[in-house]
Amino acid sequence: MDLEKRLFDYLDTSASTISKLNQTNFLRPFLKYLIIEELTKDLEVPQDILEKSFNNFCITNRLDNKAKVNNFLQKNYLTYQELINQISHPLKKNAYMLSEYGHLAENLYLKRKDDLDKIIFSQICVKDRNSAYDIYLKLESRESSFGEIKNLFRKKKEFIFHEKVGPINTSSLEPEMKEFLVQQTEDELQEPILIEDFWVILRLDKKIDTVFDDQMKLLMVTELFEEWIQNEIQDMVNKLQNWHNYK
Repeated sequence: MDLEKRLFDYLDTSASTISKLNQTNFLRPFLKYLIIEELTKDLEVPQDILEKSFNNFCITNRLDNKAKVNNFLQKNYLTYQELINQISHPLKKNAYMLSEYGHLAENLYLKRKDDLDKIIFSQICVKDRNSAYDIYLKLESRESSFGEIKNLFRKKKEFIFHEKVGPINTSSLEPEMKEFLVQQTEDELQEPILIEDFWVILRLDKKIDTVFDDQMKLLMVTELFEEWIQNEIQDMVNKLQNWHNYK
């Protein structure tokens, strides 16, 4: 990939310019864009996919006639072809990622499936241990429901109620919560557990298993690609800084 030469052609300016780009957080996004442009320069987006993406762009931006499209272009200092290039950029990126990392996607998914699966759960957080167990016993015996408990204690500041949390990935949970929730069956209630300053009562409401479909495959290849390109960007930043120091 003849990226270094292209990069230096773009950024053959003073060290202060490079420094300003870096300080304003523009350098790394710019380098990422250049790398993707170089990787995908020989790829062509099928016309039907490009037209669909362009139509979706127009719908999103309420550009329902040619005059509005032209006005949008003028306001954003774009030519029509530059807009098409912007729309094509992520499409080409996706095509490249799938071609380069598609064969690795399913293995990564299987390794990470437990963290990718989602759950919905209910929780009550109570500062006082005795109150927490009193509530737990009411729920366990079905003497009271989550909604009734919430109505009973809603004005007390020491209670925090979340009747429904999610769907969320299990990877975002506190370790103590995750340990319980990923192992339990739906509608199962957990005895109060101490998490930081609160006694927490949990109930698993629903498990949502992920599947390895086209959307999940794209998510996995994106993860693999991002890991690679961030290393490339850091390498480019180092070379660019050394190049200017040498000059």
